[in-house]
Amino acid sequence: MNASTRLPLAVVAWIITRNNPFGLQGHALLLSLPPVLLVWSIIAFTASVTAYTLQNVTGNRITNAASTWTIIALFVVVFISAALGIYTFAVIWRWQSKNL
Repeated sequence: MNASTRLPLAVVAWIITRNNPFGLQGHALLLSLPPVLLVWSIIAFTASVTAYTLQNVTGNRITNAASTWTIIALFVVVFISAALGIYTFAVIWRWQSKNL
């Protein structure tokens, strides 16, 4: 095969993926697993830290309650920032798909 008849790498990858037993949908599913698992691990970590800090809210010491509510407020700010970032990317994605 000379240089003029070679297929681009993207076409070769598409042909290999299409002929795979899982097909394009299976390949897309495997490629989407790492980001999905990352999001779920962040959610689980946030829930566990929040549950750990809420243990001291019912105590009599005012310093424990203050530090607990400070940590919870920090997590709320991080959650709102992450939600706004995801919303921004969703708007950008929709806007770019309309231009295609």
